[in-house]
Amino acid sequence: MRRCPTTRWVLAGYSQGAMVVSLAAQRFRADRVIYIGLVADPQLNLPEGRGLLPDACLGRNYSEYRVFVPACRTHTGRLGVRNPYQYGELAGKYGLWCGKNDYVCGSTSSPFNNSGHTQYVGAGSYTQMSYLVQQKLTTSHTIVQVARTVASESEVYAFLAQDEYFAYPGEMVEISAANSFGFGANIARYEWSIDDGDYEVGDVVLYRSFALGQHTVKLRVVNVNDVSAEATATITVADDFADSSLLAPVILAERQADAVYFSWTNVPAEAKYLLVRLNGFDLAYVKASDSVAGVHDLEINDEDVLSAAWMDEDFDVGAETTVKISEVVEVDELTHEQTLQPKDLEAELTNAPQTDIALADIWALIIAAVSLLGVGLILWP
Repeated sequence: MRRCPTTRWVLAGYSQGAMVVSLAAQRFRADRVIYIGLVADPQLNLPEGRGLLPDACLGRNYSEYRVFVPACRTHTGRLGVRNPYQYGELAGKYGLWCGKNDYVCGSTSSPFNNSGHTQYVGAGSYTQMSYLVQQKLTTSHTIVQVARTVASESEVYAFLAQDEYFAYPGEMVEISAANSFGFGANIARYEWSIDDGDYEVGDVVLYRSFALGQHTVKLRVVNVNDVSAEATATITVADDFADSSLLAPVILAERQADAVYFSWTNVPAEAKYLLVRLNGFDLAYVKASDSVAGVHDLEINDEDVLSAAWMDEDFDVGAETTVKISEVVEVDELTHEQTLQPKDLEAELTNAPQTDIALADIWALIIAAVSLLGVGLILWP
């Protein structure tokens, strides 16, 4: 950058590369950076995806860097969250992609269902990023020659903000087509179809409520050359989104220093896992057949809330039991058979409750390690 002071940069990273780019970007002058594209980021942070029925499931309050995240409950990458997600004066120049069934960036809680981690080319994500970069370059005060080979001049792409939405009866749902685009020929109209009805011309955002049940919304975008593309989403409207067959677990919570332990009995037949959360964040899940799970190294805050919920074999989540840390009894010795003295490594290795929390972390590292780890730096002189 010292040798070529007029060079401006587009930074793009995939998987671990997204983490690398996020760190590297902090060393760049903001006025030199055109765009930062992050794909399958293991440290994804989307506050609008947290909770049983989060804002994202209604199409609301999106983070400004959210571009392609079709699963509305996506909120935390497998390696935690980067907070703040945008750095300083670079804010507003980030774009985030996390497809469905990508365990690495957190769109699924199952480490055995990671097919989406390698599907970004087929989903059109890189083409979409190319378009967004071109828009940034077009509006830039710097004249730039752009070489593009990703689409013909007549191509048009239909993108809905998500392919799933959830709502209670009477709630308004916002379904946005704003990330649809066309190369060379602008979009002329947006057409919408509800439950296989006739297409009707509408706005770029469909804003309406739906009756109880499941509905289908189809989008058709048509450019000025009458070339079209389509996308589909489902909207589920229900009175309750907790799995009614998975009642809240009966748990005993005990505290030792900076660790909290859950123990339970009488596991229902349909419960395969116990999901543990802190303030709405998914921490990890353990086998329901285990008898205890320990949440370690907490910076104890009496206002924090831990919760536990059963999950079935399809990872559907049931009702939660919540425990405020201030109400957890601190004990010298745990009531279950296995005990652990915090900060005692030998005891931890020998006596720690055997859970799948560590296994999930191992899976995350393995999956990240075998992924394509490249970091792209594209220069526009």
